[in-house]
Amino acid sequence: MLSNYLKIALRNLSRHKGYSAINIIGFALGIACCLVILLWVRQEWSVNRFHTKLDRIHRVLRVQQIEGQPTVVSAAISGAFADAAKANIPQIESLAQVMAEENVFTDGNNIFREEGVFTHSEAFSLFDFPLAAGNATTMLDEPNSLALSESLARKLFADTPVHSLIGKTVRLDAAVDCKITAIFLDIPRHSSLRFEYALPLKHYVRNNAWAQRWDNSAFRTYFLLREGVSVGSVDAVLKDFLAEKGNLRDGQTLITQPFADMHLYSRFENGVLVGGRIETVRMFLAIAALVLALACMNFTNLTTARGVRRSKEFGIRKSVGARRSQLAAQIVGESVLMAFAALPLALLIVELALPALRNLLGEQFGDQLQIPFVEPQFWLGLLVFGGVIGVIAGAYPAFALSSFATSSVLKGTLQSGPRAVLLRRTLVVGEFAVAVMFIAGTIVMYRQIEFIKTKNLGLQRENVVSFPVNLSSERFATWKAELLSEKAILSVSGGGSPSPVHVRSSTSAMHWKGQAPNEKMNVFHLHGDEDFLTTMGIVIKAGRGFSPKFAADTANYIINETCARQMRLENPVGETLRWGNGANALSGTIVGVVQDFHFASMHDAIEPMMFTYGDLPDRVFVRFAAGRVEEGLNALRRTYPKYQPGLPLDYKFLDEQFDEIYTSETMIGRLAFVFAGLAVMICCLGLFGLAAFMAESRTKEIGIRKVLGASVAGIVTLLSADFLKLIVVAIILATPLAYWVMGAWLRDFAYRVDLSWWVFASAGLVAVLIAFLTVASQAWRAAEANPIESLRSE
Repeated sequence: MLSNYLKIALRNLSRHKGYSAINIIGFALGIACCLVILLWVRQEWSVNRFHTKLDRIHRVLRVQQIEGQPTVVSAAISGAFADAAKANIPQIESLAQVMAEENVFTDGNNIFREEGVFTHSEAFSLFDFPLAAGNATTMLDEPNSLALSESLARKLFADTPVHSLIGKTVRLDAAVDCKITAIFLDIPRHSSLRFEYALPLKHYVRNNAWAQRWDNSAFRTYFLLREGVSVGSVDAVLKDFLAEKGNLRDGQTLITQPFADMHLYSRFENGVLVGGRIETVRMFLAIAALVLALACMNFTNLTTARGVRRSKEFGIRKSVGARRSQLAAQIVGESVLMAFAALPLALLIVELALPALRNLLGEQFGDQLQIPFVEPQFWLGLLVFGGVIGVIAGAYPAFALSSFATSSVLKGTLQSGPRAVLLRRTLVVGEFAVAVMFIAGTIVMYRQIEFIKTKNLGLQRENVVSFPVNLSSERFATWKAELLSEKAILSVSGGGSPSPVHVRSSTSAMHWKGQAPNEKMNVFHLHGDEDFLTTMGIVIKAGRGFSPKFAADTANYIINETCARQMRLENPVGETLRWGNGANALSGTIVGVVQDFHFASMHDAIEPMMFTYGDLPDRVFVRFAAGRVEEGLNALRRTYPKYQPGLPLDYKFLDEQFDEIYTSETMIGRLAFVFAGLAVMICCLGLFGLAAFMAESRTKEIGIRKVLGASVAGIVTLLSADFLKLIVVAIILATPLAYWVMGAWLRDFAYRVDLSWWVFASAGLVAVLIAFLTVASQAWRAAEANPIESLRSE
């Protein structure tokens, strides 16, 4: 029986090659789309899953509630927390703090910069970061201890065995000698916490007084819960921990979050966890389901439309004793066979598309995207996936076609009923409604990304580079003068922040005239010299900028308009501002107010900002003349070794730093464009097949119309009109849904484009045009046919 059904299925596939090809290609495109998304979701879901103690690892978050302002959640904790927690929270088995660090390493003539951390030895037992050499318990006990990854050790010492590296000396930043105490295995790429070397944090904290203050926060903190202990008991202790240990009374509390959730759940709004990357994962899973549904709808539509053609086959089978369940099984089997036939094609599409997708998604999202050919569970899952798709797609056709009355079939009076016609129209409307939503969503995402890229930030990010430095203020002044003698260089400034378009440093310890009791304000902080505002193109609205002519400027402040407004200072220039509490407070005068500018993501509204003055830079910013960037870079490369001997010039353009903020949005926009194209392609395949079937079914009608004088254009219009009406209905249904979905996406941005009517009109117009061209191609072919051929038997 099974072999008989298989032969019939193969004969049907061979006899109707065109329709079979449409169904198989539709399935292949849908499966390929799903496969790409599932590979990416698998990559996202695997982050941090390699830790064997994952269920007991948590991180500590700081929650700051300031009256009248949104509650802020931060991963930055005071360096003093580690010792206090170990002494007062017995539920914690081990604890490690981490602070990102960057250093320069030298390998002969090769100089390179690597990213590392300050941390504790406990980090290597808390997490699954196994050692290739060294003692995990004492590896970071000494002040100048250094642990290297295997990759970094090979870069520095080539093929020297790792065990013989213990005790060797490595120079950091061409200034500090450190002794290698451990070599650890390379940390997997699917880890939230990655670094190439580790230095002892406890000695850093002891040597930096600010790190021991409870009102300063710069360290990420992770702990391992003891077995059998509830994390709720730790939360209860942490609730008042800062108030008791840190003597803080400004609404700061500590909470915990499972480390397993950190990658996908990291976005807080007003102190409440609302999502994170999980939202992107869910969105793409929904897209995969929609695209796959389109492929299944195509199969359902074409199979039921052509069901009348196979009615005699089913009628004869019924008359000789075939049960309805057997006929249904045959139809589902044919659907499953087509789905299985589509699997190799889908794999081929994905494999060919992966290089382009990796390039499209960038290193952060696509570098590990690959088909796991060597994993048996992948092949098993793929076969099950294909089978399920085949069953879903074939379920309704099996129900409908196996229900034909035998008498009507054998008498030749069977026709498609109104329900079958309604189903086909509904499926066409549903398919194109999804396509219109994809098209409209792509347009909205493109407009928002372009809006972000072209919006006036309040500063000029073009033609500016920044790079880290380590030199005295006197040496910097000499270098600055030399650089400014170059015609290609317009301005040079020293600052203390990595990027003015992505500022993270902030404080709530600000005091001003008219401040209400217990009133707090979170103020972001930038540090720079007298030329910082000029180099960044930030406009001064009132007062003046910093100047070395005024010695008091080392204690003075410049604030932005939002800061002045929230402090309720009508004439802020000349007012006193105090930063800090008690004896550590720094008092100064507000000497200027700058125009608001975007120093963070456009997801958030512009917040209060203050500038402080200093001429000892951690970072240098250089603005080049337009059209002379390469000339300016050459001047920078030429002078850099003189002032930073033994260190690499690692510069980065400010507009590149700006673009990095929106990496996720750019990735979503690019993928939305790809999936919109796939959705439209699948819809066109189905419409093409239906149009071909309708033209074939109305061959004699078309022949008679041509004999009676109908024009080709008239026949094309006749055959296209019914389909175009359905597309219009799809547009009407899709528009409000697309408006709601994209409105929800845009609400995540404080600064966004409007949802204009023309966006949805354009999406509808594109859908109508694509549908018309698809249907008209078949209609034109039918209209051009010789009527004698279709009427020969009449």
